[in-house]
Amino acid sequence: SVRTEEIQSMRADERQSVRANEHQSVKAEDSQSVRAEEIQSMRAEERQSVRANEHQSVKAEDSQSVRAEEIQSMRAEERQSVRANEHQSVKAEDSQSVRAEEIQSMRAEERQSVRANEHQSVKAEDSQSVRAEEIQSMRAEERQSVRANEHQSVKAEDSQSVRAEEIQSMRAEERQSVRANKHQ
Repeated sequence: SVRTEEIQSMRADERQSVRANEHQSVKAEDSQSVRAEEIQSMRAEERQSVRANEHQSVKAEDSQSVRAEEIQSMRAEERQSVRANEHQSVKAEDSQSVRAEEIQSMRAEERQSVRANEHQSVKAEDSQSVRAEEIQSMRAEERQSVRANEHQSVKAEDSQSVRAEEIQSMRAEERQSVRANKHQ
């Protein structure tokens, strides 16, 4: 009975462990899904930023062309316009560079998160494997115990059988002795 309770307790622990692993796996999947949505949003923002920069560049080029046609004689203003555009272009490149670094950092974090989830999954599988070996060992011990009890029961039955034969033999000898005494 104690052994049965231990086995039942082990199986309950096993079911709890499986449920906990399933819950942990669902949480990891939710975390990955949220992360994927964040990355998708970041890429959409990146595309919008690139389009905005392209539009700004086209507008700047158009403005320069019109300005050049209108003020061919005004070289000083033209030089100022060129410098302003160069400054704006440098600022746009700096902004794109910062954005690229942020995207790179986000992707590195994403890879680390994936690796962490894989490591956690491997640990959970190892834990389940160890648990399975413990259950297998407990069942082997249970079978050995049953076989030992059966063997002990057979020995007890053999001992009773031998004793019964000895009693029968003793009674037979006793009857023979009584008959011999009567005859004498």
